Amino acid sequence: MNKLQKFENFLKDVQQQYADEFSDLNEITQRYRRLADTHELLKRRQEQSERDTDKISGELDAFNRQAGIESLAQTNSIANEK
Repeated sequence: MNKLQKFENFLKDVQQQYADEFSDLNEITQRYRRLADTHELLKRRQEQSERDTDKISGELDAFNRQAGIESLAQTNSIANEK
């Protein structure tokens, strides 16, 4: 029995076990493709979200550093005026 025949037998078993969800073998392969495509899309979105989060985090760190520097400058200015 070759691999293709084994796979087809597997699909037939799945169809029989879940006859209420799959009326033919094409529905199983279509569902798989749809799930695989959706999975890939979600992975890309997650990666983009992680990049966006890293960028925003870096911007926040830079802002906080700059605010700290400005605060020290103001404190020094006030101290020098006294």
